[in-house]
Amino acid sequence: MIDLFHVCDVARNQAVGTNGRKQFSSLYTAVPSLFLPMSAQAAIQNGYSVGFAWDIYVDDGTDIQIGDKLTYSGQTYIVRGRQPYAGLPIVSHLHLMAETEHANGQ
Repeated sequence: MIDLFHVCDVARNQAVGTNGRKQFSSLYTAVPSLFLPMSAQAAIQNGYSVGFAWDIYVDDGTDIQIGDKLTYSGQTYIVRGRQPYAGLPIVSHLHLMAETEHANGQ
């Protein structure tokens, strides 16, 4: 089982009003997670910026989607990919691939 030592906040781009405008708003706070820097080789293979890519792990079933923003320790990360490992005894978790918000000018 993965030990989730960190906690993060999750924000999602949601509609504001009826004019089609969207903005990021808080969805969850204090989500148990584990943030690990992605290896340079994995970052390159996945098309991410080396030094800005992260592997993030959360509990299986956590509602995090591609495009959501995670905030941990004052830094914001944009979720670029997700891989669920559901229904696997001992190792069930959701693996997220993310970049720090300032990577690639974002």
